[in-house]
Amino acid sequence: ECGTEQDLQWDRNVEIAGVPGEAGAVGVRVCVECRDSIEDDIAAAWHGDGSEGRWHVREPDHIYPSYHLSQLYRPDVDLVAMAQALGSSDHTSVQEAWNQNLGLPHSPAGGQLSLEELRRLCIEPRTMAEIRGELGDGKVVMGVDVGARLHCWVQTWDAGLPVLMAAMEADNWDELDVLMHRFGVDVCVVDAFPEIHAAEDFKVRWAGRVWLAQYVPDRFPPTWTTDEDPDTGRPIRDASKRYRVHVDRTAAMYGFAARLRGEILPEIGLQPRYVFPRDAESVPGLFAMLQAPVRRVREGAGGKRRAVYEEGSHADHFFHSGVYADLAAHIAEGDGQPEFVGVFT
Repeated sequence: ECGTEQDLQWDRNVEIAGVPGEAGAVGVRVCVECRDSIEDDIAAAWHGDGSEGRWHVREPDHIYPSYHLSQLYRPDVDLVAMAQALGSSDHTSVQEAWNQNLGLPHSPAGGQLSLEELRRLCIEPRTMAEIRGELGDGKVVMGVDVGARLHCWVQTWDAGLPVLMAAMEADNWDELDVLMHRFGVDVCVVDAFPEIHAAEDFKVRWAGRVWLAQYVPDRFPPTWTTDEDPDTGRPIRDASKRYRVHVDRTAAMYGFAARLRGEILPEIGLQPRYVFPRDAESVPGLFAMLQAPVRRVREGAGGKRRAVYEEGSHADHFFHSGVYADLAAHIAEGDGQPEFVGVFT
């Protein structure tokens, strides 16, 4: 009636009378301006000749055209059922409602690092270059995630807190050798897969300073080997099994995220919070990759529910390189096996 053109959004166009899930609850879509019902307009647009609506270009400079059409544009949608799903205490139901009904991404509370949380870590007044030029006596560790490129996370310690001193990409393993020399890395943990042979050769070149990491379900706390078996004390004859780290994927990722947040959790105690240099946000892809993994609860075999980390809308290579650096830190600081890296639930 008022002539206001609008795209439909749940929080501004939907009104629910009554309690979803109880008898008598009713939902209606209203105009964002005059608050009159627009149910008839929606039906006319859905069944009509196209004159009742149009596609609106929000990002005209994007290379590929894309479209967003949620179930709010369907005239026969059950708004009360949608409201009930969105307000459910079951995380899976909420996730499906956001994705399938509204066509929008959703991360459960605490399931994903926020940009604000990462920016709060940038309290080191020096830049990364300045930190690298003023290396102290603290140990230096590095984590490497292996993909199309090698993503490296290098850290040291200052006043007892882990300080990020470099986050960068390497094109090949030779460049990784250069970084080991350049930063004087004491302990490095590298993704054992998918380049198994190249990773093993790198471990051999840096004997005693490089461990290969492998995610193993339910392996918590993490275990690592050297030249001797940690259980029997006997020499390990198979060279490929020397200097290996095994840990549950979810546990390690949860522990790393908790350390970035500086959380105090009953399961793992106080996590020494990371300190980022003031220019950390300027590293290409760093903050986006740290925000990419999303922690969700999924139902597995036998109906058992457990937390898992899933990659979101962006690659997560720097997150995993940080996890590997976290493991390297425990090896560098620990006297034997650690009590924890994260929690596995």
